[in-house]
Amino acid sequence: MPSYAKFLKDILTNKKKIEDDETIMLTAECSAILQNDMPPKLKDPGSFSIPCVIG
Repeated sequence: MPSYAKFLKDILTNKKKIEDDETIMLTAECSAILQNDMPPKLKDPGSFSIPCVIG
């Protein structure tokens, strides 16, 4: 389970208490989920080569 999912689950099930004036720093992943705004997909990088030396 991703860490942000566990964090949100703990908050929503009241396992982790949050004070009214407490500030919580969220990652970009959490922010995207809460705002229902997923980051844009990246384009396909195409073909690539992996350099290697044999011998």
